[in-house]
Amino acid sequence: MNKYIKLIPSALLIACMTASCGEGGRTPTNKLGEFVKGLAEGELTTEAIEGIYADGVIDASDKAVKSVTYQNLDYSPYWAFNSGQEESVYEESVHDLSSKETFKSYDNGVVVLSQDYTNYPYSKEAATADPNGDGLASTPVSYKANASIWEADSKINYVYTRNAKVDDAYSFAISRDTVEGMLANYSQGGGMSSALVAGISSVKEAYAYYAGAYKETYECVESFSASKSGDKLVVNYKGNVNFGLTSAERVWGWTYAPTDTEYATPLVHETTAFDGMYFNTGLVFSYSFEVNEDFITSGSMVYYGYARTMYHDKNHVAGAAVPSYPLTAEEKAAVSLEVPETILWPYGDDGELLETPITIKNPYMGDSVMSSLPHTLEQFVTSGASLGNFDSSKLPDASAYREADGTDVGLWFSAQDFINYVE
Repeated sequence: MNKYIKLIPSALLIACMTASCGEGGRTPTNKLGEFVKGLAEGELTTEAIEGIYADGVIDASDKAVKSVTYQNLDYSPYWAFNSGQEESVYEESVHDLSSKETFKSYDNGVVVLSQDYTNYPYSKEAATADPNGDGLASTPVSYKANASIWEADSKINYVYTRNAKVDDAYSFAISRDTVEGMLANYSQGGGMSSALVAGISSVKEAYAYYAGAYKETYECVESFSASKSGDKLVVNYKGNVNFGLTSAERVWGWTYAPTDTEYATPLVHETTAFDGMYFNTGLVFSYSFEVNEDFITSGSMVYYGYARTMYHDKNHVAGAAVPSYPLTAEEKAAVSLEVPETILWPYGDDGELLETPITIKNPYMGDSVMSSLPHTLEQFVTSGASLGNFDSSKLPDASAYREADGTDVGLWFSAQDFINYVE
């Protein structure tokens, strides 16, 4: 596959939790807790938990948001696109982005946000020099930022600071007269847990798109699991588009002529570490989240990624003929596969071939996205533990900042949204 289509923009996934009550007859504090309490213990079907995605169920837990740690990873290299597209396509889509953000809501109504952002953007020079490379600039766009939201003297203040500099071109402040419920809205995370529901829909839509496009060529499989134990609910979904079983010995264990890109004629048996080993690589789209008591405490979304599973053939006999590439139907039928916990690995830290392979934990268990291939994923962890009161003396001086206009954006909120809220 040499074309990577970015279908889904990153959705900000925020959910929350609150402090636990006593054991036994604990009374749920919101609709999410009531829903989970009504579920049967043990394994659950997709239909059994469908109601959790209804309006006002997950959203109801917003009121207890105290802190969130959120990470977004988005790797879209130049080599994953077909050549000959408009330059604007690469400029918009080719990047290696990592953003870690935090949200903290204090008991006295102060909200503090932070962000650590790094993005290696598209470089035409790099792409021209190596059409098969990442096409990324060697120097990233990188910054640290924080924002504060609080109420004082009947006004709501929103101050965004880039790289700890008041006079940074991106730093700004905005103040507006207090509107009833406005501070409460921001201190509850702005209702952002609803993005979890939207994200789940996006994951399923992405899988449906690719499965529909490749169902005649590749194996397309959906899997779902959910289980409840007491006040804890764990939900996992995965959609895979598998490219097919491949002999690791054939493609990794032998050397080939420099011009041989189809693994047609093995030349030298370079390592026996992969003898009897097979792998299956494919696209993966997934989501998972965990509910503890009444609130979602963690989750992850893979909107697009590649995953690989490595197998050992229990029927393998040392010295057997090298499997075909691609495998024949007879060869596929003859194997008895298992996913081993450990495998032999013949390479050193710098990619050099080791004289004696080492034993490592199997890195290809099919449960994680391969970071070296295109991916878009998000992860979050939340807490409902009280943070106490924020020291107001540490709040920034809004009057020292540039007055925001509608184009300014700082972390999870835009100045225009702030303006619209009070108009």
